[in-house]
Amino acid sequence: MTNQEITNRAHVLLSEEEEILIPVFKLYELLKDELDNLDLEVEDFSTVLKEDKRFMVLDSQSTMEPWNEDENEKMAEQGHYQGYRVMLKSRIPSKDEMMQVVTEKMQSTLESLKTAYNVNPDNFDDTEEEEFLQILKKTHDLQKKFDNINKKEE
Repeated sequence: MTNQEITNRAHVLLSEEEEILIPVFKLYELLKDELDNLDLEVEDFSTVLKEDKRFMVLDSQSTMEPWNEDENEKMAEQGHYQGYRVMLKSRIPSKDEMMQVVTEKMQSTLESLKTAYNVNPDNFDDTEEEEFLQILKKTHDLQKKFDNINKKEE
């Protein structure tokens, strides 16, 4: 299979995805599931995407996720991926769309942190619990700041 055939199929998959910006690894896995003869490694796939003018490949904070590489498969099963993100240049979101996405992600993060704490707070020693609560507070404060920015712009 040629690189052009691979990127054409990747283009179709990205066009059909609800999310605009997705992890390269997720797209790679979708292609592997669909194509029997995908003979690229994920790193080479990233390079092929970067060379195609239809795609925008971005570095992400998620390249620094707080889990070990041996946990990637388990985290991917839960929808969390490390590494670059990719989107179609033809689907670059507007400022309002980006604000909506960021708002949703922040709310989701805050809810996940609250759930993680409430599920089993006995798993933390005193120091870990204090650190976790500080993270929760900082996330909440960041969400409030972001909400205020959104209100000022409306």
